[in-house]
Amino acid sequence: MSQPGYAALGAGGLLAAAVAMATMSWLIVRTAVFSRWLAWVGAAAAVIIVVANAALAGVVVIPAMLVWALATSVAMWRGAR
Repeated sequence: MSQPGYAALGAGGLLAAAVAMATMSWLIVRTAVFSRWLAWVGAAAAVIIVVANAALAGVVVIPAMLVWALATSVAMWRGAR
């Protein structure tokens, strides 16, 4: 019975995560806080999430988010410029 609720929250949450990734990528390009490669990874992950969400292909969403999280962790570990 709760499947529609999970689907709606999942889709909304994924779109919110994509907006957060795209915003962070845009801020990285504008401020150069981190390297540009992280902005490209975030932008690509955001696009993948939006496209997969629209196509109802949830298989690639979690790996895209994990790649972005790993890339962000590496960038933070290496430190800001």
